[in-house]
Amino acid sequence: MKRDFIVKSEEEMMERAKVFLKEALLDAEAEKSLIFCLTGELGAGKTYFTKGLASALGITDIRSPTFVLMKKFVIKNNGTLGKKYFYHIDCYRVQALADAKHIGLDKMLEDSRAIFAIEWAERIQAVIPRPYWKVKFR
Repeated sequence: MKRDFIVKSEEEMMERAKVFLKEALLDAEAEKSLIFCLTGELGAGKTYFTKGLASALGITDIRSPTFVLMKKFVIKNNGTLGKKYFYHIDCYRVQALADAKHIGLDKMLEDSRAIFAIEWAERIQAVIPRPYWKVKFR
């Protein structure tokens, strides 16, 4: 299902992400990871969307992990189908699919206890297990 939204501020983007997470959790499978594949140009809002997801999970202090590639957080609230971890992954610097496999992203994405927000997900699309939510920013 495709839906389009127009947001006019960073705060509105974060609020949209919170609503989106609630909807995604209704369709999520407890035995599978919940993955958000975020695509779009630099500065389009991917990190603010991720901040909104994290905020809904009780997590603060989200910054783009471009240089460290990934940050792992413990989910602080309930109502997430037993999901215990939130991963914020930024694949901007991933040059080849082999890089993602080399650091174990393909295996990590199968963790049923986790929710993932992957910026620049198109760079590792081949290793992302289904189902996942694709969110395109323009």
